[in-house]
Amino acid sequence: MAGRRIKVGWLTIEGGAATHAALGLVGALVYGVFKSFTLENLVLVPGLVLSDFKFWELVSFSFFPTPSPMSVVFGLLIIVSIGSQLEARWGTRRYWLFTLGVGAAAGAITLALSLLLKPLQMFPQFGFSVAVSTQWVAYGLYGRDRPMQFWSLPITGYTFAAIGVLLVVLEGLFGSWYQVVPDLLGMAMAFAIIHLGVGDVWTRLRGWQLQRRLKKRSSHLQSISGGRNVSGGSDKFLH
Repeated sequence: MAGRRIKVGWLTIEGGAATHAALGLVGALVYGVFKSFTLENLVLVPGLVLSDFKFWELVSFSFFPTPSPMSVVFGLLIIVSIGSQLEARWGTRRYWLFTLGVGAAAGAITLALSLLLKPLQMFPQFGFSVAVSTQWVAYGLYGRDRPMQFWSLPITGYTFAAIGVLLVVLEGLFGSWYQVVPDLLGMAMAFAIIHLGVGDVWTRLRGWQLQRRLKKRSSHLQSISGGRNVSGGSDKFLH
């Protein structure tokens, strides 16, 4: 499924992943220029969401990278490279459902946890990093035991996914665990959706419903004999 093409002057943006990366870059610039406004209205700060009911931040925070040059640059590169490959596999619609759905779910669980862990309420959460970590893990899990290259090193998909988890764990160890709660939740959901097949439940349910419907319709079909008004070699038809 081809993504929508957006042309801004000389720049052409095509596909959901490229659009996501472009919005992430815009988010980084907006945060840099309007930091106070962004923290109060667009980035997920659990305490502010719970007190002011700003639940739109469960979606809007997905377009704001962690305010660090390295995080912004590498995050954009990962979304463009890995995200584009996932989009080619899923299609643009499923790409957005996975990215925004997992991000919003991770944010909602973070809100719930903040009721128990009070310090978590004051930590801004930047959802673009959640998308980066979950897509990293998702890409690795699709590879599974298949060999792939990581900076010219031969590894398996499982190892690639484990590296993504390790990066987030190290960030929690050297920084604060409160800052990586949504990332850890997002990676756990990616594992459940792809490795355990939780994401196929809806598809299986729809297939089961379709089979039931076809079976129900076929029970009303009757084979009756044809007469002089029926042409062809067969003397029966379904009604």
